[in-house]
Amino acid sequence: MTTRSLIGFTVFLLVLVLIDLYAYKGLNTAISNWSQGGRRIVRLSYWALSIGMIALLVWVAISMQDLRGTRNHSFMFSLAALFLLFFLPKVVIILFHGLDDLFHPFRWGWWKVTPGARLPGRRFLVPPF
Repeated sequence: MTTRSLIGFTVFLLVLVLIDLYAYKGLNTAISNWSQGGRRIVRLSYWALSIGMIALLVWVAISMQDLRGTRNHSFMFSLAALFLLFFLPKVVIILFHGLDDLFHPFRWGWWKVTPGARLPGRRFLVPPF
């Protein structure tokens, strides 16, 4: 792996970790009303899958030359599908959680200006009940 590709791959992994952290923040908001045991299971599963996926990407990057020699394209297609399977739901979480975070200062400002109004909670991720 050249220095330039190593830097690019490191930046890619850093972006994935940042996406994981922000999606985790949204997930925590969504499961805040769950029991402690349920939250623990979801959190453990989330991080086990995330760390496992990143570890798999690192392993493939390290052993890329061996995989090219075998011309095993089905493995690479399966890896791409697996990556999308775990990455796209996080993008959806980030989209809604990010919109909610963008609108929250406006709701807070409205709450400060309007006497007697209550500050509304999260809109997208937390069920209203």
